[in-house]
Amino acid sequence: MVDVHELKHGMKVVTADGRTLGTIDNASVDGIKLAKNSTADGQHHHVAADRIARVEGNTVHLNVSAAELPLGAATTTHAHTTGDKKSILPWILGALAAIILLALLLSQCDREPDATPVATETTAADVSAAPAAVPAAGTIASDVQSYLADANGVVPRTFTFEKLNFDTGSAAIRDADRADLDQLAGVLTSNPNVRVRIVGYTDAQGAAQPNAELGAQRAKAVAEALTAKGVAADRIETASGGESNPTDTNATAGGRFENRRTELIVLSR
Repeated sequence: MVDVHELKHGMKVVTADGRTLGTIDNASVDGIKLAKNSTADGQHHHVAADRIARVEGNTVHLNVSAAELPLGAATTTHAHTTGDKKSILPWILGALAAIILLALLLSQCDREPDATPVATETTAADVSAAPAAVPAAGTIASDVQSYLADANGVVPRTFTFEKLNFDTGSAAIRDADRADLDQLAGVLTSNPNVRVRIVGYTDAQGAAQPNAELGAQRAKAVAEALTAKGVAADRIETASGGESNPTDTNATAGGRFENRRTELIVLSR
């Protein structure tokens, strides 16, 4: 029987077949307890005293093989292997992190660059080709659009603005009449080959020459309103009808208002 006093903390414990079980944590008359950080499964294990054969230097030799013991035995290099695993674990984790980072970088390289919208310059041709909004029924814009849609429509063709009348002695376009002009401009920009003439008229009050000049000013005001909405200026002619060709009597205020009118003549299509 081995003297218990020969068993010291830290001694290596080896089986009869030369396999290392671990190191001594503490010893008693009943046997030895192995340190859990030295065993194969990382747990404390007890080896009975009657299984200890002898003590040689710093090694305790058992009289049984590893297979005869009810615990997982390590190989003779177990203690060193455990240490090696612990020492290489950070390297393994580092390598895995590097692989993941490399994969992320490669995925970024393979990704298509974000498409950046390229601004394109809008040309006059683009504007003219844009479809116009459907004009309100009963307006000059609606009448002109229907006429242009008819392949058999003859030229020249005259259209009278239903609402575009002027106050006495004025060539200013009223706010209430601008919607009709805007719709007409949309029709004309959608039909870039159309050329028109705007004719301004007056009532018969006043002298003929000033009325002729006022009629020209009214025609010019309408043409400028159309060009402001995108109709090319070289597609529009202006003329004055003065007090000629009245559509109503000049004897009443209502008749004179109707005579202060504007007409549009389609010259080509």
